Amino acid sequence: MDTPGLLRPRYLLQQAMLEDAEAAISGADTLLYVAEAGYPASLEHARDFARPQDRPAILCLNKADRVTEAERYELAETLAGAGWDTVVSTVASEGRGVDELRAEILERLPLSEPLYPLEDLAVAPTRFFVAELVRETAFELLAEEVPYAVAVTVESYREPVEDGKPVYVEAVIHVERPSQKGILIGASGAMIRQIGTISRRKIEDLLGQRVYLDLHVKVLRNWRKREGSLKLLGFQRPR
Repeated sequence: MDTPGLLRPRYLLQQAMLEDAEAAISGADTLLYVAEAGYPASLEHARDFARPQDRPAILCLNKADRVTEAERYELAETLAGAGWDTVVSTVASEGRGVDELRAEILERLPLSEPLYPLEDLAVAPTRFFVAELVRETAFELLAEEVPYAVAVTVESYREPVEDGKPVYVEAVIHVERPSQKGILIGASGAMIRQIGTISRRKIEDLLGQRVYLDLHVKVLRNWRKREGSLKLLGFQRPR
């Protein structure tokens, strides 16, 4: 399971994300904690993390190319002394260290029967992935302007009734403020068209068929801080 990152929550959505991560920690057979080798705050958190003592725990120092080999060795020695079973350095963007990390994980996982049917690729419905692809595209194009204020819901998803016709998808991009809506739409609608074009291609790759994507942008004020809005958008409400 890939959980949200551990953070100090500043609003309800982040509180729900933290609770998801903590729940995964309590139920995991093996823990893999990823820290950034060149980022002091991340390394400090890895030193202070109170890992459960009743299961294996691996520390991955990613972006290891941001420090020297001597610094990398010193970090691994120091952090291994902080309670991790093993420390593995990786540069994930280049695939360096990934095979070693995979081997360390597999060595510690218990053998069991499959937890899900072997033919299942995911436990989430298609609508979830469609919404995530639209949201991902908005992040890629507008990461600096609207960080984390974007949520996407699929309002309609219809399979074609005739051969050769596209799947119809109507999706809404929700933001928190009118100024963010203007950014998403862009001058003369240029940005929303670009988001739609890129998202449609991704969805077509996912589904393996043509897609007609109808995108809208709506303001849902302060949705990250309101329980009702979180529930409406499909997020877990914090306990």
